[in-house]
Amino acid sequence: MQRSLVPQSAERLTLAGQTAAHHRTAHHKAAHHKTAKHTAAAPSILIVGNDGAAIAAIRDCALRLGHRVQDTRDVISALGLLDADRSIGAAFVDGGSPWFDGLALMERLHRTHRGLSCILFARNPEADDVVRALRLDAADVVTDPEDEAQIGRALARVRDGGEGGVAPEPVPVPGLPPVSPDNRDDALEQAYRHGLALVETV
Repeated sequence: MQRSLVPQSAERLTLAGQTAAHHRTAHHKAAHHKTAKHTAAAPSILIVGNDGAAIAAIRDCALRLGHRVQDTRDVISALGLLDADRSIGAAFVDGGSPWFDGLALMERLHRTHRGLSCILFARNPEADDVVRALRLDAADVVTDPEDEAQIGRALARVRDGGEGGVAPEPVPVPGLPPVSPDNRDDALEQAYRHGLALVETV
């Protein structure tokens, strides 16, 4: 009887070990899938600017929404971070910095980092700056970088829009006829309308 128990016990131990290993593997795969899904839904964020209050507000909002956040105050460091960290999926660029041209940086990123979504943030931006940002396929323009609703909207467009972001819906402007998005000129006209509306809200 004792001889027959030994193989059965060994068989039970082997089976238990295989079951535990299976559960560990399944748990690891589930955790990996959850992490990958989280990363895809909430890309890493880079903030480039000199407005301390704006940077703090954007960082706090992005962290609450599950993003990883880095920030820098100069263009050279920003380009270095983007080259070194491929997980960065979106960049908030300061359009009012006295130390660098935010729109020039966005133009360069538009050429060299096609998979990166850019958001311009600026207090009281000029209409021309808004239009230029939209022509560079900006995911959004944040006119009050301490407004959590605007930041959340911009981040939602980044998550939903992917590469190049989402073009904002045209805003009707009194006195101008409606346009259809059938060609590039109409798209630029819509961007101009949207820029005017943004400036009007400031």
